[in-house]
Amino acid sequence: MLCAGVAFGESKTVDVPAQLFEKANLLWIKGFPGDALEKFRTVYRKYPASPQAPHAAYHVARLYELNNEDLPAFNAYQELFDRFKGANYFNQVISGQIAAAERLLEKIQAQERNPLTALPKDFPDKKTVLGLFYQVVKNSGTSESTPKVQYRLAVALEQLGFLDDARKEHESLVDEFPQHYLADDALFQVAYIDAKRSRKAGQTATGSMSPRHIALMSLTYFTVTYPQSEKIPVAQQLMKELKREDLEALARTAYFYEKSGKKDAAKIYWKRVLEQPADFLEAAPAITEQARAAFKAEE
Repeated sequence: MLCAGVAFGESKTVDVPAQLFEKANLLWIKGFPGDALEKFRTVYRKYPASPQAPHAAYHVARLYELNNEDLPAFNAYQELFDRFKGANYFNQVISGQIAAAERLLEKIQAQERNPLTALPKDFPDKKTVLGLFYQVVKNSGTSESTPKVQYRLAVALEQLGFLDDARKEHESLVDEFPQHYLADDALFQVAYIDAKRSRKAGQTATGSMSPRHIALMSLTYFTVTYPQSEKIPVAQQLMKELKREDLEALARTAYFYEKSGKKDAAKIYWKRVLEQPADFLEAAPAITEQARAAFKAEE
């Protein structure tokens, strides 16, 4: 009687990558993530054409991620992207890389807030971390993720003090994706960066092309372009503050000349206060009244 099964002289084909993948999963479940990671890596590097390969590459990235190894996680996602672009892991790659880059950014900022907290010697510097954000933008291509990724890059640039580059990325997002839900946020950030610069320019910066007035123009453009934005109240308050600061700068100069006994010079600056648009005067009523009082005293 013949037994059913493999005929004599034949050998059963062993699916090595499938076996390795299963062993890696068991190691992970049993609490041996390092051994599991190496097994997964063997699967996709030694058997890249196997059905398990892209899944193994994804598991490597996840293992690094779960172990809070942000840069290796980012690089593992990049390897998954480079090797298996069509493996239906695109969204996971983009979201995983953004999350890793933002965690690295947060650690740099935390160290800057508390210099006594030392980062590891091999920790990536600011430019390296920004390079990660640029890489994600490149990976996103022309996908639906692109505006969101570009916005995160612009925010990272701003947080690390690269204001020119941040402004450029925000403007680019608005130009390319004006109807995207982040477009109004991006245009507000352009105005906010201009306002931040105006405050760094010094207390005496005034005039039609001063940083403060450039910021006011940016804020006005934002309110006109996206009048339904939830950031409108914030923009309006910021505009009011900048207008008041503009009058305060003129008033400080007028006060200086008054204390120096140079009334004619002081009067020039009080006149400049009263020559400002009505909305400026409304933003600083006390200064406006002081300027009017200065002219009444001369009558």
